[in-house]
Amino acid sequence: GITGAPAAGKTTLAVQLTAALGDGVAHVPMDGFHLADAELDRLGRRRRKGAPDTFDPLGYAALLRRLREDTDVVIFDVLGDVVCGGFAAPLQHADRALIVTANDFDSIFAMNRIVQAIGAKAKNYNVRLGGVIANRSKDTDQIDKYNDKIGLKLAAHFPDLDVIRRSRLKKSTLFEMEPSPELEAVQKEYMRLAAALWLGSEPLNAVPMKDRDIFDLLGFD
Repeated sequence: GITGAPAAGKTTLAVQLTAALGDGVAHVPMDGFHLADAELDRLGRRRRKGAPDTFDPLGYAALLRRLREDTDVVIFDVLGDVVCGGFAAPLQHADRALIVTANDFDSIFAMNRIVQAIGAKAKNYNVRLGGVIANRSKDTDQIDKYNDKIGLKLAAHFPDLDVIRRSRLKKSTLFEMEPSPELEAVQKEYMRLAAALWLGSEPLNAVPMKDRDIFDLLGFD
């Protein structure tokens, strides 16, 4: 499972990773698994559609359960807000959780909350932390400091490149784009990540930090 803060790039990354893994892989985004409009009207939540409590996590989890019986690999992306908000039923069906983040304080602060939520889920289910994906970031120095402190590892790094934006606009995967040196480098990183996941990664025993400690670690007052 792939999780992270809103707009971290989870779905785009999951689509590209699915393409890298090839046949026998299903990608199931949580976007679209909202409760029916009639139900949202009944609950008085329709104007808030997109908030964690407007999704149908149990229906989503049921689909994941069926897909696991018919496919080799299921990749799904779930909002970090959903994970931390207690609507984490999809994680019951995951072996590894990868957290997508950017190299900035707010993103890392959100990641810490997700680490805590996944740790709580791991007490009763098989899901374990599999690593961190640095996305849309030139550097990874802040992520590296945090990872070293709590016991996480960087699984992949995807800078904010124009070729990735173009692939989104064209609604194509990176493996369908015209060749270029920039594209080849990104493709190799996705293939490396796909191979590592296919072979199976060791679970990471990360201990989340207290909020104040994150401020101190990353140099914010």
